[in-house]
Amino acid sequence: MPESSEANTLRAPQRRGTTAQINTETTGLDDDARIVEIAIYSPAGHVALETLLNPGEPIPEDASEVHGITDQMVAQAPSFSEVLPKLTEALAGRRRLIYKASFDSARLQHELARHHQQAGHPAPDAAAQAWLGTWQAEDVMKPYAEWVGEWSDYWGGYAGQGLHGGHRALGDCKALLERLKEMAKGRGFALSEGGSKPNRRVVRP
Repeated sequence: MPESSEANTLRAPQRRGTTAQINTETTGLDDDARIVEIAIYSPAGHVALETLLNPGEPIPEDASEVHGITDQMVAQAPSFSEVLPKLTEALAGRRRLIYKASFDSARLQHELARHHQQAGHPAPDAAAQAWLGTWQAEDVMKPYAEWVGEWSDYWGGYAGQGLHGGHRALGDCKALLERLKEMAKGRGFALSEGGSKPNRRVVRP
């Protein structure tokens, strides 16, 4: 029987030498949003990378209200291109875990494409995809939602849960690790009421 996404993700804390949590903070949620902070953290407590990034454009006020990062804070920060070599080195050979991987992966794709375009690469999108293709981001948000087991009839699935890391890159990385540890404790489970709903995990105090 194939493993559930929850069971597979729970292996992460046990593979301490090869696992990295990644998180970004950005100028917004749109397709053109730029990264203003990035962090890479290991279950052993090692900060492989933590840095603000200068996006080269103003940070919208509503974004700053979420993560607290302002134009003044990033004025002297490095660009994504300047940090890329260290980012590549920090992720080499590691299993990458992200909370809502689709968003962070898309932001990295966008930054990589811009980097290659500015460097004069003839196919910047393909070059960006080639970099991302060297590793696969694993999303922790879905397995954590399954583990919590808060069923949503509206969505027809388990409701997404907040990360509660304070909306800063390193804080969110540490919060992700806490969610993994929480799942690994293996708190009990119970069948949901009604035969049409999947089994739902029960969070016990």
